[in-house]
Amino acid sequence: MSLGALVTVRPLPHAALGASALFEAYAAGRPEALAFYGRAPGDAGLVAAAEAAAAGPSRAHRAPVADVLAEQNAAWGAGDAAGTEAALALVDRLREPNAVAVVTGQQLGLFAGPLYTVYKALTAVRTAAHVETLTRRPAVPVFWLADEDHDFAEVREAVFTDGARVRTAAYDDGRPFDGPRPPVGHIVLDADRLAATFAELERALPAGPHRAQALALARDAYRAGRTMRDAFAVLLRALAPGLVLMSADDARLKRLAVPVLAREAAEWRETAHLLDAQSARLAAAGLHAQVAPSPLGLFWTDDAGLRRPVDPLGDAPGGEPGGVTLRGTDVRWASAEWTRRVADTPERVSPNVVIRPLVQDTLLPTAAYVAGPGEAA
Repeated sequence: MSLGALVTVRPLPHAALGASALFEAYAAGRPEALAFYGRAPGDAGLVAAAEAAAAGPSRAHRAPVADVLAEQNAAWGAGDAAGTEAALALVDRLREPNAVAVVTGQQLGLFAGPLYTVYKALTAVRTAAHVETLTRRPAVPVFWLADEDHDFAEVREAVFTDGARVRTAAYDDGRPFDGPRPPVGHIVLDADRLAATFAELERALPAGPHRAQALALARDAYRAGRTMRDAFAVLLRALAPGLVLMSADDARLKRLAVPVLAREAAEWRETAHLLDAQSARLAAAGLHAQVAPSPLGLFWTDDAGLRRPVDPLGDAPGGEPGGVTLRGTDVRWASAEWTRRVADTPERVSPNVVIRPLVQDTLLPTAAYVAGPGEAA
């Protein structure tokens, strides 16, 4: 009897994995969900999206964005000359006027995070090849490193299974988890704390033919003195070759994104109104409204390097805008001062989950995005 005769494959419904009603309906191709998306998934949608992306706002930034990406990817080579050369060749393809990008991304999970992260990266590589075949134009897979996220508690632990047992390895940077924190990508790995993490990793990794290789890859990437961002990037490059890695936490890229950041700084009321209206339409259709963000979709990195939400203040008597405050502080800026700061020092500004895709599509000719259920919703 063959092994296939003994194995039963049963697909799990998305609901069993906790997916939202909106994502379930989208994945099933139901019209009430597809009405909320610009294009239905499939080859025809990919071709149309590629044409629109190549002619989109990022066309004005191809050369400067590619220059930054070349510098970043060369730094994350970690001695892998062939991998670096391949990544730089992909960056050069983004310079071509008809090129598009297939983008994905994820938070900087310890030891590259869950397998889900690697699957997304590899899916972007495969999808880019498919888009290139369909459209006869260069299609470059890009992994957006979510290094400005400050929810360290969510990414500090790696989880491993060994049969029915679950083991973990975690990194403790010594800061409290509650309250404002620096972006995860800025955390510098400490030798003593890293030694404790690797001791946990030694205990957590199950036995297997590739255990020693996995440990070696982790140790090569996660070195004392490196940031969490750089360690993650080096390991992901080793696990999922063939794509371009991108950190938008770069003053040069932030400068290119000023039109989006400044518009949100000044016109946040309109963004909030649009989000509320769309959420109401989703609810009326019996679907799931994914986001309930703060009214103003930007964060500010303060003088201590902590990433803080920016909250609008009530309007002054007479209808004058009331300015903003940095959450958890007594810092107050009038509206004119706030917008000036965004325009003059965009490197201290970062977008929230709603504004981030707008920044992405300002910098990259995004033909497709490989999204998880929450992102898709």
